[in-house]
Amino acid sequence: MTPSRSRGIPPLGSDTCCAPIFIVGCGRSGTTLLRLIINRHPDLAIFGESAAFFRDRKYGYLSNPRALQRFIKDWSSAAAQHSPYPQLMESERLRSALARAETYVGATTLIMQEFARAEQKSVWGEKTPAHVTRLEKIFAAYPKARVIHITRDPRAVVSSATIHLGNGRFEPAGAYAIARYWVRCEAEIQKFVARFPDKIAMIRYEDLVTQTEAVVRRLCEFLGVIYDNGMLDIAASAQRYAPKTEAGGEILRNHLGLTKNINAGALDNWRETLRPELTALVENATAPWFDRRGYTAAAKMVALSRTGISFVVRARWIAQEAWRFLYRFSLLSFWHIRANFSG
Repeated sequence: MTPSRSRGIPPLGSDTCCAPIFIVGCGRSGTTLLRLIINRHPDLAIFGESAAFFRDRKYGYLSNPRALQRFIKDWSSAAAQHSPYPQLMESERLRSALARAETYVGATTLIMQEFARAEQKSVWGEKTPAHVTRLEKIFAAYPKARVIHITRDPRAVVSSATIHLGNGRFEPAGAYAIARYWVRCEAEIQKFVARFPDKIAMIRYEDLVTQTEAVVRRLCEFLGVIYDNGMLDIAASAQRYAPKTEAGGEILRNHLGLTKNINAGALDNWRETLRPELTALVENATAPWFDRRGYTAAAKMVALSRTGISFVVRARWIAQEAWRFLYRFSLLSFWHIRANFSG
């Protein structure tokens, strides 16, 4: 029996025509800064955080009105926070086309093309840092995709994430969890660099803010576009493109720095926030990727017990990872059941 197009999970699909751009990396590594720079190019339209490839199993066939409603609601929220177009999903032309989409990739392409059309640009892309863990799906969906991965000193990542995304309390367990996620991101991108060396550009945040024009010129060459001087005027578009609290809301507090010029003097701010024992913890936890990415240890390598990587710290991290896996499995199961049985 042929399954109904209104029930079940549609295939991922593959778009072999367009060559979108995906900006990825560990959170707090400068992905938003990089997005604003590339989006300043007259040909490149870069959407903010869509999380598209974390939700590809969520909706079911969009010919099902309920699935289409959920799909439009989620994308409307993303457009309001991560693009200047809170009404992007209200186009009747777009909604009609989405209802006829037979694959998830087909639907995603329609939305991104609508965004590029609003920007009056020819090439679309998006910036979801955590998509670094979804590159298998992305390259299956878009074989011509180009990926830009940005790396930042893990000590700075831990410091920034704790201050802006955490509770501001610098504790061994939290620092270790962030450091281990940084390692995961680096290991993930390296697997795909080996497989698709011509489709992935690797840069460091430190180089981007100290040698901005040279790095951006190199990225333009990678993307096959002509460098434009306007790409470096970040503050000019930050108010319009930086992530917002909601439609028409304020720029998120952790992105207010984008309204100012690039500040290379802030590169070592982590030295003022990370205690020596936490610095040693991060350097130990991120080895050997720490050295491979060209960073120099500031703390002497000391016994793991003194850096705080104790049994309790490791156990808490393992428990968090197990919970993350269980939550993801449960969510996928729920989505699958809903897609097959909702009318």
